[in-house]
Amino acid sequence: MKTKENSLGIITFFVLFIILFLFPPVVHSDTSPVYKDQFTGIAFVFLRGGCYEMGDFFGDGILEEKPVHTVCVDDFYMGKYEVTQAQWRKVIGKNPSHFQDENDRSCCPLGICPWITLAQCNPIAGMREDRTPVDTVSWDDVQEFLFKLNRQTGKDYRLPTEAEWEYAAKSGGKKERWAGTSFESELDMYAWYEPNAETKTQPIGQKTPNGIGLYDMSGNVWEWVQDRFDKDYYRNSPKDNPQGPEKGYERILRGGSWYNNSWDLRTSYKVWVGPSYKTDNAGFRLVLSMPKPLPEEKVVEPDPPPVPEPPPVVELKDIHFAFDKYNIRPGDAEILEKNLEWFKANPGKKLRIEGHCDERGTVEYNLVLGQKRSDSAKAFLEKLGIEKNLLDTVSYGKEIPVDPEHNEEAWSKNRRVRFSPIE
Repeated sequence: MKTKENSLGIITFFVLFIILFLFPPVVHSDTSPVYKDQFTGIAFVFLRGGCYEMGDFFGDGILEEKPVHTVCVDDFYMGKYEVTQAQWRKVIGKNPSHFQDENDRSCCPLGICPWITLAQCNPIAGMREDRTPVDTVSWDDVQEFLFKLNRQTGKDYRLPTEAEWEYAAKSGGKKERWAGTSFESELDMYAWYEPNAETKTQPIGQKTPNGIGLYDMSGNVWEWVQDRFDKDYYRNSPKDNPQGPEKGYERILRGGSWYNNSWDLRTSYKVWVGPSYKTDNAGFRLVLSMPKPLPEEKVVEPDPPPVPEPPPVVELKDIHFAFDKYNIRPGDAEILEKNLEWFKANPGKKLRIEGHCDERGTVEYNLVLGQKRSDSAKAFLEKLGIEKNLLDTVSYGKEIPVDPEHNEEAWSKNRRVRFSPIE
């Protein structure tokens, strides 16, 4: 009877083993809206943008987590999981990860199958590469990955900004100490870290997601973000969509890893290293920006008919003469030609041409000289096509000076022909 019970136990064990082998535990699922990249299979969760308090809200962080400041981000898609080794291999062609040769626990659920190698895993369970985050990649390596991925897909995938990462980790900007919870007693439900990770990375999606359906935002592997590091940046950060400092060598990692304790996994904590630094506890996840909506097409109203402009106000230009002269000089001729504009703007109007002299000479002499000056101007305008009956001449000699001073400058101003409309 005892032997029969032992045999039944062995049979039961193997039945359970086969069931678990063929139908291993699957990744947790949730109802968050997702977008999936067709080339790599990377899944993204949509995050509605908003404003939140960025930084160490709980008061137990380092100086670089302060001051707490308001930040607003636009809508974006965040990777639901950390990028896996298989997804990296799909783009780059090789797997750089340190943790890639160990048996997937789904291949041997009870942990007593040393004869099963990675290559013998059940295809239903999937290779460990398909489920484990890529590690040992630097920030520079990720830039190469992004360049090739975007060229292959025609998309614009990128690393999250530090502000976007923290907004996503805090379940859309909530005041959460860790991604999904503020209670350390619950952290084991949400994160792979030093107490439970068995000193290695673990398959994605096995822990509880945070409040917006993102897995492993705390723990498993550190995650690169796009920003450079500046210890004073939080004091000077813009409110809307901060992109990080414009200058600086070091880049930022967020979220903590399998190697770290709970304090390092806090949503506001960060470390900063050179962009070529790589370690077996650092990976990343991707972001896809929402396209900006096109501006609404405006109805273009036809321009109103132009209002006729009033005729230009033409200023008549006087001309001046040398001492005792009445001939029109070349420069004066140009002034007289410009006076034609007055006739064009005032068709049919008459013009009085006044001859003036300086105070030297007798009254009679200056009257004769003034008349000669007005007559010479009239003759010039007639040659330009002005009708004779529209021109009237008169001489004032030295009776109406424009400058009463007794010097050459004043006399030069007084030797002139003045044009005035006849009302």
